[in-house]
Order: sequence, then structure tokens, then C-alpha cells
Amino acid sequence: PLRNPIPLFLVSLALGLITIYLSVILSTITHIKQKEIKTAIFEDFSLLILIPSLVILIINMLDMLEMPSNMVMIGFVGVGSGLVLANIKKPVLALFDVTGFIGDLLSFARILALGLATVGLAMTWNIIAEMFLPLDSVLGGIIKMVLILIILLAFHTFNFLFQTLGACIHSLRLQYIELFNRCYS
Repeated sequence: PLRNPIPLFLVSLALGLITIYLSVILSTITHIKQKEIKTAIFEDFSLLILIPSLVILIINMLDMLEMPSNMVMIGFVGVGSGLVLANIKKPVLALFDVTGFIGDLLSFARILALGLATVGLAMTWNIIAEMFLPLDSVLGGIIKMVLILIILLAFHTFNFLFQTLGACIHSLRLQYIELFNRCYS
């Protein structure tokens, strides 16, 4: 991940996209159950159209996959119709929903940051342990080896526990902020 972080970044964004899309689906269901049909159509349904259309256009723009021209056209039509639907209920302010969606999606890049921080700290502890090498004499070598094993075991355990706690906290935060604000009251 340190040499090529893009695959981990794409996985992070994919998880974010799935979470946000799930929240929009749940929001649509909630608004329909509460008989708030205008909100379901102009706010939720517009995002249900807009999100996959944007994904199609971004994949095409970055040349990640070869897209047929009719699929790209569907992407443009979807983005246009999603924006039109969103602007009917609250003109101009709908753009804040779109930029908010992009901000919510990019906040999932924390998953990438946590992964890179974990690897960076693990590499640091390995370098610190290597500083005790080369082993001098037999007795001194055994003492240094025990010291190296203690350093590696203690600090890798600390790193694992600390990063696990961070991953739990950040994933809960992402669910609370990006998922619950749309579909939970």
C-alpha cells in the first residue's frame, strides 16, 4: 500500500459509495413510508439516479474500464436528470447536496489513511529493532535477540491494538455521519 496506495484508495471509495447509496435507499424507503413522496422523489430519487451516473462518468473519465458510448450517454442523461430533479424542490441549494455527497465520499479516504499509518508504524518498529543489529558476541547476541523480540512483540501488539481501535472508531463515525444523517431519526 505504501508503494501503490491507489487500489486501497479505490476500495475505500467503493465502501463509501456502497454505504452512502445504502443510506439513500433507506432514506427513500423511510420517506415513502412517512408519505413524504415529494421528498422521496426530489431529494432521494434524484441521488439514486445521480450517484450511479456519476460513477459511470468518473470510470469513463479515468479510463478505468472501456465504456461503450451509449453507457456514457446514459451517464450524462442520468447526471442531468438527477440534477434537474434535485433542483425542482430547492433550486441552487441542491448543489450543496451534491458537494456534500462528494465530501461524504472522500471522508472514506480515512480508511486509506489508517491502513497507511498502520503499515508505516510497523515499518518504523522494524527499523528500530534492526538498529540493535549486528549481534556482537554469543551472550550479547542472545541478549540483543531477546531485546529485539521484546521490542517487536510489544510495539507491534501496541500498533495492532491502537489501529484496531482507530478503525472501529472511524468506521462507526463514518456510519453515524454518512449513513444515519439520511435515514435515521
